[in-house]
Amino acid sequence: MTAENEWFVVRTRSREESRAEQQLLNQGYRVYLPWLPRPPSASRPGRQPLFPGYLFVAVEEGDRSYASVRSTRGVLGFVRLTGKPARVSNTLIQQLQAQEQALAEEPRWQPQQPVRITQGPFADLEAIYLCDRGEDRCLLLLSLLGGQQQMEFPLVGLQAR
Repeated sequence: MTAENEWFVVRTRSREESRAEQQLLNQGYRVYLPWLPRPPSASRPGRQPLFPGYLFVAVEEGDRSYASVRSTRGVLGFVRLTGKPARVSNTLIQQLQAQEQALAEEPRWQPQQPVRITQGPFADLEAIYLCDRGEDRCLLLLSLLGGQQQMEFPLVGLQAR
């Protein structure tokens, strides 16, 4: 990206982030719409916008008018701070892109995968990984007291069997 490009925050119509992104891309703008993968247990698998109702657009100084972005289908307008369109640094966009890529990579644990608990009172027990429960916890199936029990554990305390 050249130094003349500046990123701005754009507000979109409800659930029309993808439409606004495509319309802006069709006009030749550089657009970034960060995505977040939905957990496997979500009612609708796939991905969701990281910032629902918002996206980022790069505008070259003097190349395009702000009016053409505002009049794009799916766009409500620029987010404004002190009356001026909110600018975002290239560094922030690059950090968001790197984080999005890291989240999109294959998950470390697969459902039904055998694991060993390495920390806490259940250390050295074997279990079956079932699913994630948030960013840092998961649901495991353990054989305890003559039966199988589902329990939540921290992800950092697991090791592949």
